[in-house]
Amino acid sequence: MHATPRRRHARRDRMITQINFVPFTDVLLVLLVIFMMTATILGNEGGLEMRLPRVASAEAQGEQPEGVVVTIVRSGRVYIDDEATASGDLVHRLASAANDRRTRVVIIRADRLVPYERVAHAIEAAKLAGLSDLALATELDLGGDRPAVQLEQD
Repeated sequence: MHATPRRRHARRDRMITQINFVPFTDVLLVLLVIFMMTATILGNEGGLEMRLPRVASAEAQGEQPEGVVVTIVRSGRVYIDDEATASGDLVHRLASAANDRRTRVVIIRADRLVPYERVAHAIEAAKLAGLSDLALATELDLGGDRPAVQLEQD
């Protein structure tokens, strides 16, 4: 008779066929917390509370265009690159920021409740400062393909 040798550590040598989900769940929860904190910080847009106008035809930009950013908040305050600016000093500050950055691009971000006249003054100041390329920041409206504002025709 031929005896087969028994293995002493047969149980330890077996391949593990189950996945332990506890460490996996821990990692996912930590990543979720990090994502939520980052989204909250980035969503504040530098601490300026504003809601951009929504349009259905807005195009998502892969990269933020380089240029001078003019922000007009609901209260009417004007900011150039997140620094408060007096309305009378807007042309001078825009020209200075454009020369520092060596750009001719201005991005105007205005809250949707800001009167159009304030936006027009910002556009005029940008032109007087020598900024010839203009971009208006908007949000993409996912509500459908109908325009948000119905234009009246005569």
